[in-house]
Amino acid sequence: MKQNLKETSRQFVFPIALGIASGLYPVFFYYTNNFTLVSSWKQLAFFIGLFIAILLEAKSWVKLRWDFDDGDYVKAFQVSLGLLGVVLLLVWLDEVNQHSLYQVIKWFPLCFLPVELAQRYGHKEQMNLNTFFYFSRLRMKQDLKEGRSVDPNQFNTGYPYLFITIVVATCLSQMNVYVHISMLVLMTAMI
Repeated sequence: MKQNLKETSRQFVFPIALGIASGLYPVFFYYTNNFTLVSSWKQLAFFIGLFIAILLEAKSWVKLRWDFDDGDYVKAFQVSLGLLGVVLLLVWLDEVNQHSLYQVIKWFPLCFLPVELAQRYGHKEQMNLNTFFYFSRLRMKQDLKEGRSVDPNQFNTGYPYLFITIVVATCLSQMNVYVHISMLVLMTAMI
């Protein structure tokens, strides 16, 4: 039996390619047979979400890692803030009303994707917490310049990113009482 398993495992040199091939059929089926959603925002959002999920999960399949220093993590955060600024500008130009908060929140996973990708594909499992705070970074640089020892707190962005994504997924096309109840349940579960 072991001999037979070894022979069949040799036949599949690229098991990832086999997994991708079997997973692409439902995607192509979804794309070609949903005529009511063709060229719609829902279909575009589905494929953007699928692309993001593949990027985030590819960390397990790909052994490629970069050696980011603290400045590179700060740059990734600045890119995320820039994307958030673009989203805020587009929502403001559209019209500010009671649904504007929802319009901004639903783009959070895409806005903060550079920070999450930098952490996932970097050598370090966590980044400095002061990456997200300008004055804290200045204080750390000043301490290093004056010769003091610095031990910044480390932070893993994976769980907050997952929380943001789940909150966005619970949002409906309208902000109503169900959105607030689901957010309350999620925040209670996180605590």
